[in-house]
Amino acid sequence: IVENLKTARNATVAAKKAEQDAEEAAASMEALRSQRDEAVEARNADAAAVELCQELQSENTELQAAHKVHVQSISLIVEGLQRRARNLDDELQTSRDELSEVEAERAAEAAEAGKVEGLEHRVQQLTLGLDGERQQSRAYHAESKELQVVLRELQAEQCR
Repeated sequence: IVENLKTARNATVAAKKAEQDAEEAAASMEALRSQRDEAVEARNADAAAVELCQELQSENTELQAAHKVHVQSISLIVEGLQRRARNLDDELQTSRDELSEVEAERAAEAAEAGKVEGLEHRVQQLTLGLDGERQQSRAYHAESKELQVVLRELQAEQCR
């Protein structure tokens, strides 16, 4: 009986230990399942991240291509604007040169007009002087005629 009790007690202890081992094994299995689920979730998240990364790389490639096209377009526009600015600068310089020529011509014309006015004024003065001298000459001529008449009269008186 004692032997049976010892065996029963050993069996109970073994059963408790087996039950405890079973609980630990169940907990360990649960932890492994949890780790497996986390690993699956991590693998799924990694796959999603890889897929997202690939999509982003594809979009980035498209954006880079579009950016390159825009940069080329802008470069062409800038070149066109620079060419137009150079043309406008050339036109402006040509206009300035023409304006300088016109101003020089006007200055020359003004100088000539001044000379002409000066010559006209001089001609006027000379004409006035000539008119004055003509009048004086007529006056001298009239006086000379009067003196000739007086001289003839004196000569006639002397002869008498």
